[in-house]
Amino acid sequence: MATFTAVHITEGQPAITGGQAGVVVCNDGACAVPDTLAADDIVQLAYLPAGHKPIDVIFETTDLDTHGTPAIEVSIGVVNADADDLVATTNFITDSDVAQTGGVARAAVLNGLQLGATTADRIIGVKVTTVAATEAAGTMRLKVMSVPV
Repeated sequence: MATFTAVHITEGQPAITGGQAGVVVCNDGACAVPDTLAADDIVQLAYLPAGHKPIDVIFETTDLDTHGTPAIEVSIGVVNADADDLVATTNFITDSDVAQTGGVARAAVLNGLQLGATTADRIIGVKVTTVAATEAAGTMRLKVMSVPV
């Protein structure tokens, strides 16, 4: 299991926050991923800021599986403190096949969208749940929209 992280998180740049209730903010991040992605790898991409609740998540990816019968699947949720898994019941997207051809996936799981605000920033990331049949390097990008509460 490997962990890959967007530069703004690695450098400790702060999350973007809103000052008024109802103001939508977008924290986004991108990360180049190698052609060695394996099952259970984690890609840390964007913040869900302290004091905010999520309203949408948009995941964009290039084609990460060039096999004729692609297999790669990914889930998106809150990354745990050890950065080695997603926190249970926090998924926004579960076992998506969007990385099989490249494209866009949006939040489709209520657990993630119903997360409440916390007193600390959380990192939202991608977990490879099924390995690619033929791995390909590419880019993942995540946009996390939230509102302060």
